[in-house]
Amino acid sequence: MDEFAEYLEVMVYGELPALNVPDQRLRYDEMAGRILDMVTDVLSKKGCDDIIDAPEFTHKMVEDLVEAGAIVVERERFAGDYYVYKPEEYKRFRHSALNSSDVFHASRRIGPRFFPDVIAGYRDELAASDRPDEPMQTDRVAPGSDRLVTFSHNQSADLEEKTNAIIREVAGKNTIDGPPGLREVIIGQLKAGLELIRMQVCRAYLLELTIIDALKFIIKRYEKEAVAAIASVLLAELVKHIGNGA
Repeated sequence: MDEFAEYLEVMVYGELPALNVPDQRLRYDEMAGRILDMVTDVLSKKGCDDIIDAPEFTHKMVEDLVEAGAIVVERERFAGDYYVYKPEEYKRFRHSALNSSDVFHASRRIGPRFFPDVIAGYRDELAASDRPDEPMQTDRVAPGSDRLVTFSHNQSADLEEKTNAIIREVAGKNTIDGPPGLREVIIGQLKAGLELIRMQVCRAYLLELTIIDALKFIIKRYEKEAVAAIASVLLAELVKHIGNGA
């Protein structure tokens, strides 16, 4: 999706002159969840929500906004991280990003048919390359997954915060469609993976059997919900960490 990324970013930012985020300190899952709702709405209206991984895009968007100063991260040693939306910085970033993009100027020149044509062309490329017409996700653990994986104290603390946020979300749901006790199984896998991370050293395949398997399930089952965005971020971090030979 790399070549399509700029088109996607221009399309989304073009539809979001401001973010519907309250002027208060939010946890990552709260901030990402609100932005995910807006991104999903744009993708749905443009007719491409079935081929774009909204949680993955949202994660990248939050990263870009943090780098631009449109979202400020306040880090507290014991309380954790808080995310604060800065409306004026967002407007400046959006204006600069759009006006420096050839894609944006093409969309203004061609008009309303531009993005429908772009999306149709992207679908054609997906079909021509024999790739499945579904959101792209990075969820494969690197070869040699029986080796040891280590986490620093800071990495462990960050992953623990994200995992606990997901556990709270899943625990707050009345039920999960499927066999009785499925919700408890998923929560158990998350907690088991969390204990491995807290140890700061474990076998990679144990992470895959516990937390990684549970995250994949959550992303698929709750595709349109905020918890999928958090799970997608955590899954990407774990897979990248394992793949880098940590």
